[in-house]
Amino acid sequence: MMQSPPRPASELGDLVRNASKHNGPWPKLSVWHGSADRTVNPANADEIVKQWLDLHGLPHAPMSEAKVDGYPREVWWNAEGETVVEILHHHRHGPRHAAWRQPTMTNAMARRARS
Repeated sequence: MMQSPPRPASELGDLVRNASKHNGPWPKLSVWHGSADRTVNPANADEIVKQWLDLHGLPHAPMSEAKVDGYPREVWWNAEGETVVEILHHHRHGPRHAAWRQPTMTNAMARRARS
């Protein structure tokens, strides 16, 4: 979780494809990661996004970039215009692991992020 080396997107996508017999559309993915997490390296969020972009057949460059309450959000969508991959880089001070105990975004931020 702290020192995984970066890998090519196709290799990361193959890890999922080879681990699953799934043959339908892949699930949508929303990644929220704080920069102050001392357990999981924030670069892992980018690797997960890279993996799911490959699964969805999407380009590396985001299709939309915006700020949500001052935090950068990148979005990719499918041919139907549905958001299928997004990442919100939430930079705060203090430990950010176990987000279920310490939410990284308020409900208002989450609503704006989904719009």
